[in-house]
Amino acid sequence: SNIFVLNTPGNRIAIKLIDFGLGKETTGNMEITKTGQVLGSPMYMAPEQIESQEIDHRSDIYALGMTLYHALSGHAPYSGEVNQVLMAQLLKMPPRIQEINPQLTTTPPLLEWIIFQAIQKNPDHRFVSVKQFYDALSICEQSLLSNQTMSLSLQHGKLIQQDGTEVDIQQLAKHPS
Repeated sequence: SNIFVLNTPGNRIAIKLIDFGLGKETTGNMEITKTGQVLGSPMYMAPEQIESQEIDHRSDIYALGMTLYHALSGHAPYSGEVNQVLMAQLLKMPPRIQEINPQLTTTPPLLEWIIFQAIQKNPDHRFVSVKQFYDALSICEQSLLSNQTMSLSLQHGKLIQQDGTEVDIQQLAKHPS
């Protein structure tokens, strides 16, 4: 409810974030924070945030991954009352994108991998930085535009290509496949 997609000149899309403070509940919607309760949008809160553990940039990566999941699938990852959603955030992974929205005939496997990597329950298993997340999305875009199948893995905090070598984003930008 705090993300708007805008059309801009040149037929480009821009994302506008609004309301960085606590939202005021006006609709009974669980995505809006109430003062004195959970700080954040329960649907997008990282498990460590729910458990009042230390949070860092990886919590934001989790929230962005959940947002991408919701945008791509057209459905929230979890449903129910706030407590049910919070428990799901702690205990389960959302269904695969095509399971939650069977009308989607194909979801690029690399894109789904990127989203699920971002929403790992353990922050140590997520992307180590927003830049790394962005790099993975750039590689996915490049593979889609070139109509080539690519796969990535995250090993010891490093993005690894299907041939076992570490991703060098500068090299890929110079010589796209």
